[in-house]
Amino acid sequence: MDNVFFSGFIAGSFQTFFGHPLDTIKTRIQLKNKNAFFITKELFKHEGILSLYKGCTFPLLGGCLLNAILFSTEHKVLHLCNQNHIYSGFISGICSSIIMCPVELIKCKFQNNLYKNNLNNKLTFNYLYKSYQQKQFKLYNGLFLTLARDSIGFSIYFGSYNYLQSKKNNPLLNGGIAGMLSWIYSYPFDTIKTVQQTHDLSFKKAYQTIKFQQLIRGIHIVLIRSFIVNAGIFYSFENIKNIV
Repeated sequence: MDNVFFSGFIAGSFQTFFGHPLDTIKTRIQLKNKNAFFITKELFKHEGILSLYKGCTFPLLGGCLLNAILFSTEHKVLHLCNQNHIYSGFISGICSSIIMCPVELIKCKFQNNLYKNNLNNKLTFNYLYKSYQQKQFKLYNGLFLTLARDSIGFSIYFGSYNYLQSKKNNPLLNGGIAGMLSWIYSYPFDTIKTVQQTHDLSFKKAYQTIKFQQLIRGIHIVLIRSFIVNAGIFYSFENIKNIV
């Protein structure tokens, strides 16, 4: 069990190192309803290339911890679900939502920070902390959408990965495909959640501000990101698990 937790923790770093730049572009697309070329050009022009890693501290820590808990929980409850990865993925997705909701809320606020001087993480974290103390936002705003996204999303994620693995042992390819399949379902929920968390809105108000086509705008960026990130996660997880 310990090697599953450790392997998941190390594998989670891939999620931030390789996926965060594309996640930043994805978040801006969701908020501004512009195409990827426009968003990337504006980021480089006004905020510099390092802006792609805005808010990466929390996702790095959260991503490592998330994957450690996610893989450990899925492994732990698998026997309770008659070795059915669809059910165990569903349960592990519910557990991960408790961690990811506040992590992603803070990440979204960083990624939508348009001021260059706010690249100073200490200053920005201090500002966010004071805002939280003044009850200007709630850490668990967007929890319902996170649960809706991750419960079924991780059910698809683990279910499809293990099905593909049963056909052919290729964690790199199968992990990438599993990541893409889970995000095809999850992306509309993620778009509404991003707007809700960034602007401190209720679910109803966030949904009302989004046009239908905006729900899937930028999904190509997410699919590219999810293939790269999850191929790395599963490949590193399987290999680290075997040597720990």
